[in-house]
Amino acid sequence: MFCDIKTFERKLQVFERDLESGQLKYFPNLKMHLENSTTFADNPLSHQEIYKEFSSIVAAAKVNFSNRFLQFRKMETTLCFLTSPDKAKFEELNISCLHWLNLENLEMELLEFQESSMWKNKFCDLRETLEK
Repeated sequence: MFCDIKTFERKLQVFERDLESGQLKYFPNLKMHLENSTTFADNPLSHQEIYKEFSSIVAAAKVNFSNRFLQFRKMETTLCFLTSPDKAKFEELNISCLHWLNLENLEMELLEFQESSMWKNKFCDLRETLEK
C-alpha cells in the first residue's frame, strides 16, 4: 500500500511539472478548452496564469498529501522489513512501534535468517506466492 502512496506523490510531481511547462500532456481537456476558447485566444499570458493557478493547486495537494502520510514515510524501512526481512538492516529499523513483539533476540534471529539460504529461499517463495 505504501508504494501506492509514493507512486501517487510522484504522479503529482509530474502533473505539477506538466502544468508549469504548459505542455498539458496529462491535461488534454484543459488544453483543448484553452485552444478552442475565444476568451483566451488573444492573450497567451492568460494561458500562463491559468497554468500557474492549476500548478499551485496541484502543489498544495502534494503538500497536503505528503503531510497526511508523513507517519508512513517515517516508518518506511520498518514497513519494508515486515514484507522483506531478508533485505532489512536491523540498525535502520524503528522497532519502537513493534513493542508488542518479543524483540529481545530479533537482531540475532534476523542475522541467522538472512544468512540462511534455505530460509531466505523459502521466504522468497512464500512472498512470491502471496503476491500472485
